[in-house]
Amino acid sequence: MKNDHESSKVFEFVKFNEGESIKVFISYPLSMNSTTFHWHHEMEFGLVLNGPIEFYTDDKRYHLKTGDIFFVNSNASHCLQRTKEFNSQLIVQLPPNFCETYFPEMKQTRFLDTVFMQEGEHKPFYDYLFREISGLMQVLYDKGAGYPFKTMSIVNELFYGMLRYTRYEVVDEEKQAKEARNMNRLNRIIRFMQDNYTQKITLSMLAEDEGLDMYYLSHFIKKHLGMSFQQYLNKLRLTKAAELLVHSDKKNIDICIESGFSGYRYFCKALEQEYGCTPSEYKKRYWKERGNSPDLQNINYEGDNNEYTILGLEDTFRGFFEFMYLNRK
Repeated sequence: MKNDHESSKVFEFVKFNEGESIKVFISYPLSMNSTTFHWHHEMEFGLVLNGPIEFYTDDKRYHLKTGDIFFVNSNASHCLQRTKEFNSQLIVQLPPNFCETYFPEMKQTRFLDTVFMQEGEHKPFYDYLFREISGLMQVLYDKGAGYPFKTMSIVNELFYGMLRYTRYEVVDEEKQAKEARNMNRLNRIIRFMQDNYTQKITLSMLAEDEGLDMYYLSHFIKKHLGMSFQQYLNKLRLTKAAELLVHSDKKNIDICIESGFSGYRYFCKALEQEYGCTPSEYKKRYWKERGNSPDLQNINYEGDNNEYTILGLEDTFRGFFEFMYLNRK
């Protein structure tokens, strides 16, 4: 059975304005437990403006603080999950063919280092990335004479640094084909779970639907989502429950049933394990945090997809430069 709220696409089509080869925006996760894994052809740099935030990519999970930077390879499954605090991040997206005339190998390049924190082994390269991303934002904001040349100069510097100072691999055609098959399978799995999480579904049902051994499927989900089938299923149900808790006047027991939990005690236990609170406490905390968050009704935004709000360009620049001022970078 299909659920309208959770039917958002797993594959994301990134639309660039005419003449653009780069897209920048600030996104605000709308839910404390956003769980939609997605992927797109574009490569992506992210700068956490207000953390901490949980970043999932392939089979890894990272706890990122304000100022940390992450990178997403082309067609890599990933997810940003809001924590107990208000979160936002600057996103810079580029098509993988931006350099095809002089570095066609980029389409086959997979970067293995994807998180760059302010402290630790990547500190020197973190400073390099932060300087280039900041410079890119300034150039895009100023739009001085010849700014497209400067823009692409900085983009080239970003990937020159990635190729020189981080680990990467070149993926051959056979491996690319295998990755494409895996992404198609993952797409089907996630769609099935998103469309049916309010029903009684099991790993064995999904394995039968895919024609796979249950053990293999369990390993496949863990590898690509960084969590088990049951963990992801619970997160989907918690996402729905959290939305109903704060945006409806339904009773907690009705929310429990509508979200797919088998019993009220199990629902409360799952919420306690994830957020350390009861359903009533979650609702109070949400509105308290919402009151301390930027007023999203007074800013211009491009849109949302029930998972996050995307700010328009003017407010993206404003948000970024406010971050720079407050953090004195």
